[in-house]
Amino acid sequence: MQDSAATKDRVYYDDQCPICTAEMRQLQRLQRGRLELVPISTLPPNPVRPDNSALLAELHFETSDGRWLKGVDANVAAWQHTPYGWLWRPLRWPVLRQCAEFGYRLWLAWRSRRSC
Repeated sequence: MQDSAATKDRVYYDDQCPICTAEMRQLQRLQRGRLELVPISTLPPNPVRPDNSALLAELHFETSDGRWLKGVDANVAAWQHTPYGWLWRPLRWPVLRQCAEFGYRLWLAWRSRRSC
């Protein structure tokens, strides 16, 4: 019998950041049970996934089949597990994607200055 957690997609988040934690609370409340939210501070080192410093640098998403997404793609994938996923899909369109990536990079820089 296969572990049900092994069949879930996973989003890795900075549980020491109040902004990140607030978004993950919303995601947990809205998601449909096929997404595991993984706080990075509790993770032991593992050579199969990115190291914890890389996970802390930006949002990471691991699909149930082992593919990795990060940044805007990770956000879009995570929100697909909610009834509002359709609102996030346009961020994958070429022009909007460039704007979203630029905005996400600015947010990451702001976040790192806040010691989040």
